[in-house]
Amino acid sequence: MILINYENIYLNSRRKLSMPKMITDPEIIAAYNEDALGIKGKFKGLFRPDSEAEVIDMVRACASNKMPLTAQGLRSSLTGAAICEKGAALSLERMKRLIDIDLERKIAVIEPGIVLSDFKKAVEEAGLMYAPDPTSAQECTLGGNVATNASGSRSLKYGATINWVQGLRIVDGRGRVLEVKNGISEKMCAGYGAMYRPAQLFVGSEGTLGIVTRIEVSLTALPANVFVGIVFFRDLKSAIDFTMEAIHEPAYKPVSMEFLDQGCLEIIRPKAKGIAIPADARAMIYFEQEYNDDSEKGRWLNLWFPLIEKHTPFSDDTQMADSPKEKRHLYDLRHHVPSKRKKAPL
Repeated sequence: MILINYENIYLNSRRKLSMPKMITDPEIIAAYNEDALGIKGKFKGLFRPDSEAEVIDMVRACASNKMPLTAQGLRSSLTGAAICEKGAALSLERMKRLIDIDLERKIAVIEPGIVLSDFKKAVEEAGLMYAPDPTSAQECTLGGNVATNASGSRSLKYGATINWVQGLRIVDGRGRVLEVKNGISEKMCAGYGAMYRPAQLFVGSEGTLGIVTRIEVSLTALPANVFVGIVFFRDLKSAIDFTMEAIHEPAYKPVSMEFLDQGCLEIIRPKAKGIAIPADARAMIYFEQEYNDDSEKGRWLNLWFPLIEKHTPFSDDTQMADSPKEKRHLYDLRHHVPSKRKKAPL
């Protein structure tokens, strides 16, 4: 379903609209002219709207004055997607309300500027889970996730952002408000297939089709428990063979599996407190496994260890973490790699 709100839309392109208050202080703009990798832009102005109505005014005015406008979250991207060589930046960081969590329907409605980790925490406190888990969860926004179709390590089981977005409100390049919602019927066979789930058209569009002002996402039940494992390998082929067998063999159901090469191992060695990374290791696999109780955990471990022993001579160096503290250590160790890369010079 697509709804277009034409109320009070100014369509006469021959008359310029007055520009809403735009920040032009170079010292303030400087922070918005660089992303997490250090890619720099040349914005001359900055807008920081507090509401959809302000976004509409800013978009209409920029369109009328032929000023390029680039939407931003928290600029955690490493691709320069939130940076431009001209025009103005439109930061959505102030539009960060969690509007509603519907426990019965397992749906949440939020504004795009909410920090992903804050949103996930609020959902978990309500007894549910928002599954996508990008590395930069503590420094990215849900709107940015929608714009880039962010995924994270758990996409192996849960998929990327596009699988969880059910509806969007969008301000297009002329200042019109579009509201799109995916169909809720299990069976749909009439009309154009793209219209069954129109919200998916906008996920990953990087702001090129409009600026997202409200997001509706589906939620799921919290897993009872999760243990984390890291396995070391002597060569890349062994790590790949291990991964392929774990993914394609129905007996294994990992939530995530991530590959770290020798360069990554060198980055994490100084942080690997209490973990003996073999000197001859050339690769590492990080994986997560959900389970319900101790009995099921035991069954999973009895499946994983023979597979590990089959593919690596470093099976004794495998680490399995189940306590919150141990899991946090392995999680932080894995995420130290992109964190370190962000600080490296281009």
